[in-house]
Amino acid sequence: MYLTGGDLDESLALCDRYMEEAGTGCQNGAYMEVFNLEVLAKESGYIDPENPFATCKARSQAKGDCYVYVPTYLSQTRGMDFPDILKECNKAEFGYKGSCLGGVAAEAIKRNMGNPGLVFALCGQAGSFINQELCTAGLVDMYMNQKGSYFAGVELCKQAPQDLLDSCNSVVNNRAPFFK
Repeated sequence: MYLTGGDLDESLALCDRYMEEAGTGCQNGAYMEVFNLEVLAKESGYIDPENPFATCKARSQAKGDCYVYVPTYLSQTRGMDFPDILKECNKAEFGYKGSCLGGVAAEAIKRNMGNPGLVFALCGQAGSFINQELCTAGLVDMYMNQKGSYFAGVELCKQAPQDLLDSCNSVVNNRAPFFK
């Protein structure tokens, strides 16, 4: 994104062309950059402030990653509260609401690393049980990423509400190979 001055489409194309195995991580980073508070010269043209989901709908590459970062924009740029952002995830196109819900939890845990119980409670407000599980997955994944530790995930799950405990442990176990 820095190389292209914030040109999202050019950055995504460069990821495809030159990054091969790391391409999805590169695309993830491009979306992260376009939705964060730091604005590069060309970035503003890619986000409709009234409908940031349009950025994702208009792209074909790594759409799930795009929807993960819309909550970052809604929180940081529009100043929305996390429970309201959960409701905004209903605007995601079919098949990507879960990515958005996970993104809400990921953004929330980055702001509340010292109190994951608040974010588990937030996930409890995500509606259906499957939505709560998708939210929890985003919470656990980001927490482990931020802590850089499999064991941090194990400890985190000890704080999970009983109904989300299996979901929490499942995410931790799925991420275990990354940390070993």
